[in-house]
Amino acid sequence: MTEPSVETKILKMVLVSWVDSSAIEGIWEYRDDFDDTLVEEKSVGFLISEDDEKVVICQSYSEHQYGQIFRIPRGCVTEINELRLWNE
Repeated sequence: MTEPSVETKILKMVLVSWVDSSAIEGIWEYRDDFDDTLVEEKSVGFLISEDDEKVVICQSYSEHQYGQIFRIPRGCVTEINELRLWNE
């Protein structure tokens, strides 16, 4: 195990908006009841990385580990907003 250093890198806290795939439950649905609206999801986390392929956030982190890593395909992401604390 690596010895802790004096300072841990601070990751940005972000709100990621993204569109998810969905399936309609059931065998049949009346055409008048059909809704083809896409659902926009919201996820909050610490930004580990982002590139042309994906955005990666985690719920928590320490000097040597990430907890609850969540990868979102870049094509699904509609917006990323950095969150700040009131005292910053």
